[in-house]
Amino acid sequence: MNLTDQKNRFYSPLDKTWQADRALIEGWILCLCVVAVTVVAMPLTAFARETEGPPKPKTVELTTTDGVKLNVTYYEGTEGENTVPVVVIHDWKSKEDGATYKTLAEYLQSRGYAVILPDLRGHGDSTTQKASGRTLKLDPSKVRPESVLAGDLEAVRLFLLKENNAKRLNLAATTLIGVGQGAVLAAWYAIYDWDDFARYPRNDPGKQRLIRLRRGGEKDVKALVLISPANKIGKQLKIDALARHTEVGSGEVSTMILVGQKQVEGKSNKPKETKESKTAKYIYERLKRNGHEVDSEDVSKCSLFLKAINTELNGEKLVNETNLDLKARETVRAFLNLRLRDRSVPWSERTAHSN
Repeated sequence: MNLTDQKNRFYSPLDKTWQADRALIEGWILCLCVVAVTVVAMPLTAFARETEGPPKPKTVELTTTDGVKLNVTYYEGTEGENTVPVVVIHDWKSKEDGATYKTLAEYLQSRGYAVILPDLRGHGDSTTQKASGRTLKLDPSKVRPESVLAGDLEAVRLFLLKENNAKRLNLAATTLIGVGQGAVLAAWYAIYDWDDFARYPRNDPGKQRLIRLRRGGEKDVKALVLISPANKIGKQLKIDALARHTEVGSGEVSTMILVGQKQVEGKSNKPKETKESKTAKYIYERLKRNGHEVDSEDVSKCSLFLKAINTELNGEKLVNETNLDLKARETVRAFLNLRLRDRSVPWSERTAHSN
């Protein structure tokens, strides 16, 4: 569904979820007396657990299969095996790292989600790699972005698998949020997660099955959030690969595209096109033709959304801005609630085989 209709380009049906939130707040006000009685009756230890807030973030060092020491920050969720895990993939070409999206992570964690912020290889504190007995210093300008898929993001997935088996989250409800060129990486990793040939591009079912066993399954990425998406990263990874995939690009993976697009005052009253908004519109139209549900009157049945926010801000500035009431974070949460959290994706224990 295009979240910008003809009458108001910046209207979003997901706003209905915020209206529902306001209705809930009104209901809470009516029930204050009941809540007060409940709090008084609650055992002191239980009350302490309710008020202490979510777990503090922790820094974890992972090692990729090719020897990169990957620094990640993990914000544990609060809903046990029903917790939806969110991996935020920062922009590649800039000086960003996982910490750039600390505010987003804290916001989502406060709503029950588990969030992991990796410093992709060559960025932040992920700057060393052990190879052939030597420790190498990674130059971000020379790192191949393709290596992030089987390296960095697979290492993150195996960490999430362990958290899944500890019943602290549901791996089968994994969400990827990609920003700028990170959106291209998110799209390609979703394909990698769903496609045997993406993981091993040869006609060898035995080898492909072995890889599935080693990673403890497949098809766990269930939602994509592409924020101010770039058209490509490097020479090989292009965003339109998402639209060419028969499963990931046709509705099996719910997708929201979020972009800043300033409304221009004047006779034409047309939005100001940017490279980000052009890419957002392009990939939306491609995905729409692939079979995503976009026209249902029941918004919960839609699997594709395009949200243009009336601002010149894009990328991390669009996500992190708190003073302009852009509701970017709220839009992300509304989408995740609609497509994952409220749909109760079944949880199961996983085994990653070593051979």
